[in-house]
Amino acid sequence: MLSTALNIVLGVFRFDVKRSVRSMTITVALVVAAVVALLIGAGFGLSLLYFWLESTEGTVPALTIIAAGCAVLGLVLLLFAFARPKRRVPREAFAPHYKPHEPGMAG
Repeated sequence: MLSTALNIVLGVFRFDVKRSVRSMTITVALVVAAVVALLIGAGFGLSLLYFWLESTEGTVPALTIIAAGCAVLGLVLLLFAFARPKRRVPREAFAPHYKPHEPGMAG
């Protein structure tokens, strides 16, 4: 009887896990496809920018402007990634019952 109940419960949970994994797989595949499309669009955009700058400024200045823009964008993104404020954990999370000035406590 316990074996039958356990099989029923595991069958229900296994079905939910399969559905969750399938849903998550579809989500990941769509996100990967979106990232690929965005990268292709960014490549075409940089190509268009290069040809426009080349016709107005010349080859070397066009490449310099694009490289400098990419470098500045990369530095700004690194700054945002590493200069975020740290999340502070309240002291009560570590020792909620400890009161430093309570009589009878050491310290």
